[in-house]
Amino acid sequence: ELEPWAARTKEVAASAEHTFVITNNHYKGKAAANALMLEALVGGKKPRAPEALVKEYEAELADVVRPVKPI
Repeated sequence: ELEPWAARTKEVAASAEHTFVITNNHYKGKAAANALMLEALVGGKKPRAPEALVKEYEAELADVVRPVKPI
């Protein structure tokens, strides 16, 4: 569940000039999907995401990101 991590990230960011979050890698790109979900929770807006990643994790990402088609 990402909500506790979003709250903690906001807490750290409140007292820092820059905040970086590192996610663990996953062979199917789940870390990237989790990072995008966290970005949406913390930033309050839909980040851009590769269309292929959104298709792979549609249930998780459909409502929280803006798919971007490859060039």
